[in-house]
Amino acid sequence: MITVSKCYRITEIHHDVRQDGCRSQRRFGVFGGYLALPAKTPAPAVVVLQEIFGVNANVRAVCDRLAANGFVACAPDLFWRLEPGLSLSSEDPDERAKGFALFPKFDVAKGIEDIAAAVAAIRRHPAVTGKVGAVGYCLGGLLAYLTAAHTDADAAVGYYGVGIQGKLEAAGGIRKPLMLHIAQGDEFVPRMPSGPLSQGWAYTRK
Repeated sequence: MITVSKCYRITEIHHDVRQDGCRSQRRFGVFGGYLALPAKTPAPAVVVLQEIFGVNANVRAVCDRLAANGFVACAPDLFWRLEPGLSLSSEDPDERAKGFALFPKFDVAKGIEDIAAAVAAIRRHPAVTGKVGAVGYCLGGLLAYLTAAHTDADAAVGYYGVGIQGKLEAAGGIRKPLMLHIAQGDEFVPRMPSGPLSQGWAYTRK
């Protein structure tokens, strides 16, 4: 049995974050998300980081699968500054094109601030034990890496993250477990041997 709610709220005032109901309010705006609860709580939580298509059916399905396996799963609406509530199909040519058009407009630094706020809020949720991890795909794979570097998430996993090789300097901030699945046959992720990545991390973490 999965209990599903479609939104949560964070209130942040001068870095004071508190759990409060069903929408997410920050100093500079409001953003929502998708929350899936397992049958048994309290449970550890996973913040699910979207691709460029918003909190769409695929992202919601990931949350539901995590909830079915005993996790609280939360997918924050990271494109809320561009188009709140975005939910695009990667299979529809027009919607796919819209996602790619929005991608370069996305502010990664502000996205990481939103992820940090989401991690803090879900950690305080009464259904959560206090442990919070993150998982992301494509754009979300990059964000999972940066979440490990810039937030207090307890662990992070990224799949076929785009642009990680351009942000190796962030690795110095990683203090918790991080697993990255590097794409080798993805048309949108440049093929790159794992060596430069690990060498870059070794360099930045000296």
